[in-house]
Amino acid sequence: METSKSDRILGSLMAGAVGDCLGAATEFKSLESIYRHFGPAGLTEIHPPGRFTDDTQMTLFTVVGVVRALLAENRPSSEQWTNAFHVAYLEWLRTQEVFSDTDKMRGSWLVHESTMYRREAPGHTCLSALRSGETGTLQYRLNDSMGCGGVMRAAPVGLLLGDGFSRADRYEVGCLSAAVTHGHDGGIHPAGAFAAMVGDLLCGATIEEAVVELNGLIPNDLQELLDFAVEFGSSGAIEPMSLCDELGQGWVGDEALAVAVACAVSGPDIETALLASINHDGDTDSTGSICGNLIGAMVGINSVPKRWIDDAAQSDLIRQVGADCVAFLDGDRSPLFSARYA
Repeated sequence: METSKSDRILGSLMAGAVGDCLGAATEFKSLESIYRHFGPAGLTEIHPPGRFTDDTQMTLFTVVGVVRALLAENRPSSEQWTNAFHVAYLEWLRTQEVFSDTDKMRGSWLVHESTMYRREAPGHTCLSALRSGETGTLQYRLNDSMGCGGVMRAAPVGLLLGDGFSRADRYEVGCLSAAVTHGHDGGIHPAGAFAAMVGDLLCGATIEEAVVELNGLIPNDLQELLDFAVEFGSSGAIEPMSLCDELGQGWVGDEALAVAVACAVSGPDIETALLASINHDGDTDSTGSICGNLIGAMVGINSVPKRWIDDAAQSDLIRQVGADCVAFLDGDRSPLFSARYA
């Protein structure tokens, strides 16, 4: 049975959140420590309390930025995209700074969701850039960070830029979303590549096909890395030590995307792919989140293990955001909908 776009959208968001929840328990642990804590197979289930981290929080605020920009203009300019992302990410920053939603601050409906106020090891670059009072752009770089905080939040660009937007458009807007906080090409271009890939997966492409379609769009060194990630992932079951030796630990943008791609390709199913993406040395919540976004967009919500959805503490929130994305793409521009994202 063919997987619908609505199932793919929800699958991408949910699998990304599940990967984040899984990886939250292994982040900052060495592989040896992971085995010591969880056994010789590593982590195989969501570890209580099963909360997603800043990766999913910022992904949800990226939805806010994309929806706002498209509610204001059918074809936003680069400046309008940048402003929409900056304002949305400032809302995320406020949730991290005040630790409470009791002041009923103005903004999208997400700022009134208590779960968004949990501080789950937010990235230093995202915090410092947003605190600076300045807005990063492709022309004006705030810093020299190539951290993965730009790529890990970019999936909604690919999910929401549908008809009327090309692969190149998704790539550019993904880059703009990352440039708000990250100034190095290595922190910016992977976000654009990720957004372009997610859009292709939403339309039925495989991971391998989505990587091929990046040729001529992204920098050559990033293309070479992603091509190698596909080759590595296709060669058989992923061994954690060789994953990091060959592709890195995922703390920077290109490595995080490459690790996620390799694990998504390795399969043969979403469960195997996600467990490979979070049982290694490195930034496991980000590689798990990105891998989940990718493979979820390809296989849809019905392929995400139900037990993991049940064990993810905020899965209802993800379902609501997914439903909003589908409604928006179906043409919901009602005053009530618009007010929720104002």
